Amino acid sequence: MTPPHQRTGSFARRVFDAAQADVVFVPFFATLSAEMQLANAKGAFKKKVGNEDYERQRQVVDLVKNTEAWKRSGGRDHVFVLTGYVKT
Repeated sequence: MTPPHQRTGSFARRVFDAAQADVVFVPFFATLSAEMQLANAKGAFKKKVGNEDYERQRQVVDLVKNTEAWKRSGGRDHVFVLTGYVKT
């Protein structure tokens, strides 16, 4: 991670080595996943077998928590996208 004294006047740039990153973006859009589940399940939305949204979210959490980047910071430097419901 960038030492604090080097952050002044810094700029954002993408890196491919998580060890060089100050922030880790997790590209999973939970609201879209939930909307897909609601559309397919006719409004039924529970943590149960067959809930594809719950399964997708569980897979993302398991995958991310097993990365070195997550273990290094406990997720404090990870960014997840959270939005309101998608308007149709």
